[in-house]
Amino acid sequence: MSDGTEAVALEVAFSSLPRPRRIILRLSDGLTPIPKLAREYHISEQRIRSIAKAAEKRNELERIGTFRPVTYRGGPNLYRNGFMGHEGDGHESPVTNGKETATLPVRFHALQAKIAVTDLTGADLSGWSTWDTKRGKMACTTLKGSHLKVQLRGTEHPILVVDMPAVSVDVPYADGNGLEMCISNAVAMVKERVASNVHVASQTCREKYCIVTKGPATWYRPPEIAIERFPGLPKNARYRIAYIWVDSSVGNTEAETDSLPTLHELMSIANRIHFGLSTLATFAEMPMNEPLSLPKPE
Repeated sequence: MSDGTEAVALEVAFSSLPRPRRIILRLSDGLTPIPKLAREYHISEQRIRSIAKAAEKRNELERIGTFRPVTYRGGPNLYRNGFMGHEGDGHESPVTNGKETATLPVRFHALQAKIAVTDLTGADLSGWSTWDTKRGKMACTTLKGSHLKVQLRGTEHPILVVDMPAVSVDVPYADGNGLEMCISNAVAMVKERVASNVHVASQTCREKYCIVTKGPATWYRPPEIAIERFPGLPKNARYRIAYIWVDSSVGNTEAETDSLPTLHELMSIANRIHFGLSTLATFAEMPMNEPLSLPKPE
């Protein structure tokens, strides 16, 4: 595994998130009632409702019907707000000096995290697909409600692998420290999403299938990172150079990598191309001090 791959393979821990954020994410899975959360976090039910009400105003949570107990699901801004690592007002489009900043969509996909399984003695895998391998018995299923796909891998030292959908983040064009901050924010957002999904999967497996896990979770494989609409790439291009490959797997020609340092380099190159192209002038725009004339024949 390369140094860049190791840099991507960072530990993801739900417990490292601020408590209000953890409560909002727990409410969004629709599985945990407010009284249970209040007991778990040793705070009042009123405080939980206050956090939920504020999250509703920010469109991070949506109340499902008028059922009792009150149930929520994730809203459209659940993973947009808190982008900078706080619980204040989030933003959908980066803004600089009152104007929207040009961005590139970066898609983190092939997201798989693993967490250790400590107890399978009472596990009920009757509804799971199972198969045998040289490394032991494997099983998989799709969890109802969250639609997360989970795999139970191994016998002697089993692990639970959670497959997650891709996460897309608009990363602004920038250079130097600005680019470093933008990429760090994007990675933090993806880690938060992964931590939340792993927590939901672990809780569901414990409650419904008696599969006991123990965190924190880590990457099962390095995520792949695709820069969509990378400037200057021809349509339907397909090639690979070291830790970079180019393809059109989702319809757009993308530059991809599984290395964070390489992502920094690619974004830096895209930044220079973007601003370089924006400063090019056409012949019609070029100032002419003297009219054009053909050279006189000798």
